[in-house]
Amino acid sequence: MMQGCDVLRKGLVLAAIIIVAIIIIAAIWVGLSGGDDSLEAVDGYLRMDQGQESFLEDHRFVVVDGSGMRQSSFLEAYEELNEEDVPIIVTTDCMLHQYHVFFDSSLRLIEEGELLPLAINMSREAMDRASALHANATGEWLGNLSLRVVAFFAVPLRLLDPSAQVPAAVAELVSEEVALIEAHSGFAISPVFSGLNVTDDSHQEDYSQYVPRGHYTRSEALKRYFKGMMWYGRQTFYNRSLEESAMAVLATIALHDVGSLGSPAWQAWERIYAVTEVFVGESDDLMPTEYWPAVREIFLEPPPFVVDDIAGPGQLAGFRQRVGEMRPPTILSTLVAAGEDFAALTKGLRIMGQRWIPDSYMFQNLVTDKVPFRYFPTGLDAVAVLVEGRAEELLASEKSAYPDYGPQLAKLQAEFAGLESAEWRENLYMGWMDTLKGLHADFSQSKYPAFMRDPAWRTQKLSTHLGSWTELRHDTILYAKQSYSLKEGGGGDERDPKERGFVEPIEGFYPRLVELTKDTKERLGDLGVLSTTRVSEFEGMLDILERLDRMVDRELAGEDLTSDDHAWLRGFGKELSSISGSTDKDDQKSVMVADVHTDTNTNKVLEEGVGYVDFLVVKVMGADGEWRYCTGPVFSYYEFKQPMADRLTDEAWRAMLEEGKAPDRPAWTEEFLL
Repeated sequence: MMQGCDVLRKGLVLAAIIIVAIIIIAAIWVGLSGGDDSLEAVDGYLRMDQGQESFLEDHRFVVVDGSGMRQSSFLEAYEELNEEDVPIIVTTDCMLHQYHVFFDSSLRLIEEGELLPLAINMSREAMDRASALHANATGEWLGNLSLRVVAFFAVPLRLLDPSAQVPAAVAELVSEEVALIEAHSGFAISPVFSGLNVTDDSHQEDYSQYVPRGHYTRSEALKRYFKGMMWYGRQTFYNRSLEESAMAVLATIALHDVGSLGSPAWQAWERIYAVTEVFVGESDDLMPTEYWPAVREIFLEPPPFVVDDIAGPGQLAGFRQRVGEMRPPTILSTLVAAGEDFAALTKGLRIMGQRWIPDSYMFQNLVTDKVPFRYFPTGLDAVAVLVEGRAEELLASEKSAYPDYGPQLAKLQAEFAGLESAEWRENLYMGWMDTLKGLHADFSQSKYPAFMRDPAWRTQKLSTHLGSWTELRHDTILYAKQSYSLKEGGGGDERDPKERGFVEPIEGFYPRLVELTKDTKERLGDLGVLSTTRVSEFEGMLDILERLDRMVDRELAGEDLTSDDHAWLRGFGKELSSISGSTDKDDQKSVMVADVHTDTNTNKVLEEGVGYVDFLVVKVMGADGEWRYCTGPVFSYYEFKQPMADRLTDEAWRAMLEEGKAPDRPAWTEEFLL
């Protein structure tokens, strides 16, 4: 009897061991498969290979290279995922891209509808006023210079309105300038400024900058606007030159007129500048509003005004001294030799100067001659200055190769760390840059999902940051002042609602994006440039962002999303579509490119590109302890060099991708991209 009990006992123990083993195996299987068919749904859409699935299990996330799928729209990607009933993750990339859509399309509509006509009228009136000044100039020296000022305003008028009539006396000069602009082959001496008897006759202009890029290829009107405003943004009356200083006085008077209230041309200038300042900020170079007080005091008071007085050597010398005391530019955007003081050499008047932007300022201070022989920055520089962490780690090789790089980076980090929050909200460009800082949280905290605590996640957020930054540079390519290096010598069954989705939970990010979106809506509303439809879309965007933020709070608190949340995510594509009625498919495209830096040593530019969307796949544990899989589109980021005479348009970049000629991705993306 005892022997029978022993056998029974051993049998029960063995059975228990087998049951435990089965439970363990089942638990492992649940961990691998999600305990449901969410992985099957995700894989059915993406067709992941063994390497991608293995990486997903090891790191709880993977970014699947989407170049083969050729999907160029976040909106369409989510609509497809919802239609095929694939569990989604709402990515920060998507909402940043949606902000870009609002920013870029709003700017484009304002430019084409209001600013282009203003620029044409401003140019015509300033040209006519300059012609009147020329008619009253009696001396040969001043007569020649005043005629050049007529040509200066006639060039952008012809670019903005090809049918515009220009005075016969400047027609040849205008044609020469337009030919160089249309050829856009690189540096050449500007005909309007050539032969002025300046010391070295070195007024060179980079005509490669006049290739319409960004959204300016969308229509012929926008192409014209781009070229005309690029002229006003780049051409400078240099204070180093006596002749160009006299021209600056004449140009300021032609724009403002002698009266204290200003002419219609001046009022048009003020409106164009005010609108674009909201988007991109203040000019890095001296503006007509800074020149006008000195011009008035030195040349117009006491009345009457006599044009020939501008030729008076004492007055002109006093004027140049006055300008010399004004603020210098901080970003170089033309050809200057290493060892020379570019701030002094390039100080002068730009009629609608390109704007100071923080990343160009950073780049200027991280290339030669601040960092000798470093001719090109990298997008990682702009992240490393603003956010301590992974970007700087990836730049270790730069510190080794260039001894001055580390100290310069530290100096910039300290400078930008000292900016007050109000300074980050001075314009929408600064606000966008500040919002991107919110992508880089301390993901080691236990409140974050396992996939976000993986070290590779920090690197993935660099791709989000740089993808959105590329869109920012693309949208502002006309106005943002680009840095230059100094020139050296020499479908299925419906599943459990719990599977429906997830929101990428970065604490504090969505409040930043809410603030930026509100600020954009308010500023553009104050300018009176928003349609009723666009106001409604901004409000819809805010509703989406605020709901996503509430969902993030629940996820970080370890709670499951509500059934209403899951139902909402099931139709997230429709939510995006509901705020996109005033945009078209071209607005929604994520494939774009922007050149951000020019090196005059190699005659190449640094291009930043966004390609077809990639797909983030995450494995996340719910409050019930079950693993689930979700996917959503993310940016694909490229950085490469291109000949300056062949600056890329969006169309040329898309052709490269379609033809399979895309450059390699940055090496650091190998940490998460398969």
